[in-house]
This record gives sequence, C-alpha cells and structure tokens, in this order.
Amino acid sequence: MTVKISPSQQVAGIPVMEVRKFLRRVHSDFRTSWPEQVVQHFNFTSRRARQFIHDLQAEGLIEPSTHEFDKDAYQLTDKGRSLGRGSAAKAIIRATGDKALKGLLQRAKEVNASDDFLCSVEAVVLFGSYLKGEERPNDVDVAVKLKRRLPENLGTDEFARRMREHARKSNRQFSTYLEELQWPETQVKLYLRKRVRCLSFQAWDSFVRLAKEPDFEYSILMGERVRLLEEIARQKT
Repeated sequence: MTVKISPSQQVAGIPVMEVRKFLRRVHSDFRTSWPEQVVQHFNFTSRRARQFIHDLQAEGLIEPSTHEFDKDAYQLTDKGRSLGRGSAAKAIIRATGDKALKGLLQRAKEVNASDDFLCSVEAVVLFGSYLKGEERPNDVDVAVKLKRRLPENLGTDEFARRMREHARKSNRQFSTYLEELQWPETQVKLYLRKRVRCLSFQAWDSFVRLAKEPDFEYSILMGERVRLLEEIARQKT
C-alpha cells in the first residue's frame, strides 16, 4: 500500500518530502482553518497558500470536503492519501520484514504488560506489499489501535489532569498543551516503532477507511478478531 517516491520529486513546485509531511498531518478532512495550517507549515503568504491549495486540487490530491459547506474545506483523495503514505526508502528483503514484525509484536506485548504506559495496544493489523508475499516489499505496513487505561466515567478535567501528570513524569519538554495530552499515545507509538525504518504505521481510522474497499486485504495479528471484524464491517455500511 506504500507508494515509492523519490526525494528529487516535486509536487506543486514543493519538494515531495515536505508535501508528504504536510499530507500526513492532515490525513483527515481539511477544515475551514486549514489554509492557515498551510501558511504556518510552509511559511507561505495567504496568496501563495491559496495557490498551493489550487495546485493540490489540480494534481488530484485533494477535493472539496463532503462534510463541510465552506469553500475552504477539503479532504484528501485516494491519490492524496497514497502520497501521504509514500516512502523514499529502498525496498527490503523479507527477512528484514520478518524481523521487524516479530519485534513489533513483542514490543506490543511488553507495552500491555507494563505499568509505565497509560495506553494499551488493542490491535495490530498487517496489510500491503509485505502481506501479499512480495520478495522485495517496500516496507511493512501496519495499523495499531490503542486504548487508554483510564476509567470511562472520568470527567473532562480529571481526564486532562491524569494525561498531563503522566506526560510530566516523562521529563520531556512539550511545546503545547495538546502535545502533553497526546503524550500517552505518542509514548506507545514511539516505543512500538523503535526507530525501525521499514515499519510504516497507518492511523487506525485511515486503515478502517481503506478496509472498506472490496479488494483490500489485511491480517489481524493481535486483538480480538471477531470484535475487530465487526468494527470494520460497521464502517462499511
């Protein structure tokens, strides 16, 4: 599922790696405020940002959002999502993928057995070229579903307090309040990735959207199979 890209490529006059980075940030719908994100991400003027948006649409990477009524609302097309998942890494041999996948599943078990994390790994799903058995897959495409280890009846303030308290125990510096709240999930994702370059993580919501396609193949490696299949089936209706 990961398309190959070359660092020398350009999209709408911008290096493809920088465009890919931006598309990964906005893989869900672009809301009305997203032109401001273009300005901030690329340091564009407002006029240049709107031209860039126009160019992305001309390239078939975005389209008007079906969830908003404002003219500035867009969403990624399948082509745009593919570019966001694009990889400039060289193809790997299956032995490398085997080792990476084995390590990932082991680390997922370690997360679930440890009290050092505020999130557990609920599911790990494999898809893409590695699953299809290619001898030289681009990488190992996986989607991971996390679950917070907090009571569901927590109030908003108490929930935020516990998330921030956990973040502060890490002794890391966070530039925003949102980064603090997201740290429990980020912590697990970093641990699972372990800087293994051939592991390509897909956001769970994005994976579920991909699974809607009739010819999309995937394998559940970890998690309650029946419940996960039911969850994916609900999204198809």
